[in-house]
Amino acid sequence: MPVCPECKYEYVEGVKKCPDCGAALIESIETDDDEPLEEIKWKKLRTDTGIIYTEMLKEVLENEDIPCILKPADLSPFVGKGTNVLGDNTHLLVPEERYEEALKIMQDMSE
Repeated sequence: MPVCPECKYEYVEGVKKCPDCGAALIESIETDDDEPLEEIKWKKLRTDTGIIYTEMLKEVLENEDIPCILKPADLSPFVGKGTNVLGDNTHLLVPEERYEEALKIMQDMSE
């Protein structure tokens, strides 16, 4: 799945350029420990129709060294093949082994 090297967002096959920052998409991003992202088992932490809270949560998780990905929904049946719009049913994914920790942080933010 193509990913933006700057924003770290993943897109559906066929998208070549990040709609947010304009960077050319690459096939994978290496993490600090050189483990490719596609080898991480991701688990959906949250799905939002708005992006503001999800972006804030992503920043908090990253500050806690929890890798996360915002994955926009594929709207291609509605607006054209391969089109994604960040903010429409955006999924926040975290590594499966860090899910419980991320869930606690998200719940603490809601209090």
